Amino acid sequence: MRFIGGPDLDANQPFLEPWLDKVAAWIEKGLTPHVFLHTPDNHLAAAQALRFHDCLAQRLPGLPALAPAQVEPEVEQLGLL
Repeated sequence: MRFIGGPDLDANQPFLEPWLDKVAAWIEKGLTPHVFLHTPDNHLAAAQALRFHDCLAQRLPGLPALAPAQVEPEVEQLGLL
């Protein structure tokens, strides 16, 4: 499932609600859905994913926790001159 939301996570929530039920039903059927959540420039995508997972865990109490995000350190681009 791919969801492309706006920059306001609260405004995205009503559009995600039906997907929470659908994804929960898929998991209960033994399926392994892949969920991709996007926001403009993806600056809030991780926050949107955490919110989605928290809401999904309320529907599925045995849902495993998310693995900690591995954030790569920013690399400074070298100049040409």
